[in-house]
Amino acid sequence: MVTVAVGTVEMAAAALMAVFFGMEHRADELLKQMLEHVTFLLHGFAFLYGFVVLRFQFQVVNKKIGLLSNRFAELCVTLNSFGSVSNFTLFKEMWDQMKKLKKLIISASVMLGMVTGLTAMTAAAADPMDVQSETDVAGSLGILQGDGSGLTPEYLNKPTTRLQAAIMYLRLKGLESEALAYTGNTVPFQDAGLVYKEGQSVLAYLKAHPELGWQGTGGDMFEPLAGITPQAYYKVLLESLGYKQGTDFEYDQVLKFAADHGLSKIAGVEEVANLNIATATIEALHAQLKGSGMTLSAQLAAKGIIPSGKLDVLTYPALQVKQNASAGSYLADAKGMTLYYFTKDVADMNSCTGDCLANWPVYSDDQLLVPAGFKGADFSSFVRKDGKKQVTYKGWPLYYFAKDQKPGDTFGEGVGKVW
Repeated sequence: MVTVAVGTVEMAAAALMAVFFGMEHRADELLKQMLEHVTFLLHGFAFLYGFVVLRFQFQVVNKKIGLLSNRFAELCVTLNSFGSVSNFTLFKEMWDQMKKLKKLIISASVMLGMVTGLTAMTAAAADPMDVQSETDVAGSLGILQGDGSGLTPEYLNKPTTRLQAAIMYLRLKGLESEALAYTGNTVPFQDAGLVYKEGQSVLAYLKAHPELGWQGTGGDMFEPLAGITPQAYYKVLLESLGYKQGTDFEYDQVLKFAADHGLSKIAGVEEVANLNIATATIEALHAQLKGSGMTLSAQLAAKGIIPSGKLDVLTYPALQVKQNASAGSYLADAKGMTLYYFTKDVADMNSCTGDCLANWPVYSDDQLLVPAGFKGADFSSFVRKDGKKQVTYKGWPLYYFAKDQKPGDTFGEGVGKVW
């Protein structure tokens, strides 16, 4: 029953997530099942209340009820005596017994909550996993530094200006300190005065080092306070990989050229936020340098710009968020294969067995790199009754579908109205 209670809470979260991602039909199904499980829980708690958890307490309560019944009977017998002192004393005694009964019921309810809560926490425990998000990695590398309160959701979802994106890029390359201290005689961009003094030093440094790819927007302007676009950020990332605009690609071809070289995750983002910068930067660290089998991360480690130990996480299997018209947004593994959850797991995380597992193989990994915006704490794993380890997201076991043959297939979506 505790599993049902935990699963019901997780189902509520899943229903909210379904609404958020526009999957109203799935949300409706989950809400209907939630009502069924809530009814089951109410009956289950009543059973525990009467026969398991509170057996001793209710023996006492029964005695008190018997005493009250006897007192009440005595009171009824003596009501004919027109308000004597003994009647008042008898009524007061009965009132005192009722107050004691109330205390017993309250204490019993508190004990029920404590026992249920402790059992639920035990049931929710899972094997530890090493899970980090792209924003965790960007933070550990110093690319994202927060706004004084750390990498808060507010900071991660804040739109990124061109100047901020340039500074994050310089951090990646280990050049931020050099740029902030720059005092060269470079003629500044005409709009450099829009930003603070250190920002002006950064803009002058970028103008003095065109090889970094931050030449401005034309007409000797940089537009430091304008929002960075996917096209503009992928352009400088491509140049960090050794490709050059005008030689390897033209600016209007940036998104296609970037996609051909493994940089595409934020291509469709309309307003780039800090978490999107983290995603694109992690993509670039995975990408290979022009004409080399070495990745950008390996180059930065070899130069001592980034400690190699901080880059180990880049070898973790990376989950992806995909999207299509029928399924909406959904999770996929590192190869792009769709991951599913089984609504019947709300009652028993081992609901899928036998032929079910043949059609819906479990997803298992010990380490994960999850997309920016996801919390590593939401991912865990447990050992199934058959001994297999399975990854969970917000308590839901994750599965593949055997009929999905290539990345992007979502043939398991909605099967039997339970997947």
